[in-house]
Amino acid sequence: MDKQTLKLIDDIEELEPSVKDKLLFLANAVIRDAKTGKAYAQ
Repeated sequence: MDKQTLKLIDDIEELEPSVKDKLLFLANAVIRDAKTGKAYAQ
């Protein structure tokens, strides 16, 4: 991982649990949708 990604992960780890959970939920949704879009584009 690059330095920017590692910094982002460190920043997320420092958030309060409720905010962290919401952020991870959103990130997972975006990643899932991107993977789905990529699969259909093939």
